[in-house]
Amino acid sequence: MAAHENWKIRLSTFLAGKSSEYLRPEIICFDNRCDLGKWLHGSAQEQLGKYSSFQQLVAEHKSFHYHASNVVSLTQSGKKEEAQKLLLNGFQQSSERVIKLLNELS
Repeated sequence: MAAHENWKIRLSTFLAGKSSEYLRPEIICFDNRCDLGKWLHGSAQEQLGKYSSFQQLVAEHKSFHYHASNVVSLTQSGKKEEAQKLLLNGFQQSSERVIKLLNELS
């Protein structure tokens, strides 16, 4: 959860032009490469796959990565205002739902 909550800080820093990270939207868009994604698409699928909230979590986690990737892409394209709106709306909502669903499953 902490790693996912840290994404907002990473993206905000990137958007402000203060990041030393090289963020690649073509990598960020994959929901199965981060620690949570590896777990969701691995052992958690066997343990929790029967629960509807798990399926919602997988879908919301995918949305989270989609929004994060688009924030980076828009920023790199010079569309910082659009990126900021996406960060504060779509991304933030997805992030909150991921955390909520993780809490429900625990």
